[in-house]
Amino acid sequence: MRIRFALAMTLAATSVATIAAADAVVVGERAEPVRTAYPYRSGAEMAGYAGVGYGVGVGGRIGATTISGLYLGGSFTYYTANATFVGGELGYKFWPGDRWELRPYVFLGPAFRRVGNDGFGRRADQPDVVFGFQPGFLAAFHFGPAYISGEGRVYVTPNPGALAFLGGVGVNL
Repeated sequence: MRIRFALAMTLAATSVATIAAADAVVVGERAEPVRTAYPYRSGAEMAGYAGVGYGVGVGGRIGATTISGLYLGGSFTYYTANATFVGGELGYKFWPGDRWELRPYVFLGPAFRRVGNDGFGRRADQPDVVFGFQPGFLAAFHFGPAYISGEGRVYVTPNPGALAFLGGVGVNL
């Protein structure tokens, strides 16, 4: 009887020690992915771009993004002696990945057209300054504070149906 009791006590003590040791060892747990903070997702930015629209165009923008992703800025675009646009931009930044930015936006501001029959296809007796409304979409790839971008714009006014395609570089401040 003593042998049975001693065997039962040894078996019980070994089982309790094994269970207690198993709680301390976790098998197969994966480490949490390391997330790096990307300060360029909000704050100020400056960019330059070039492309085609009303002829060859060059321009720049400066703006700021809130933590929620709302973009507010201003831009300037000059198209080889045909038109110049200066105005504000309102957009929203989406981040489908750590480095990719997608930004639908709308531009509103004055459009200065070339005097004569060439500027936007308007006659000389029409106004030289008209209202510009241009929805657009920008896609950018970020590496550190810098980025490269491509964008498309649709000119609703002053010349409905016109398109512009621009490529650019920028930096977040």
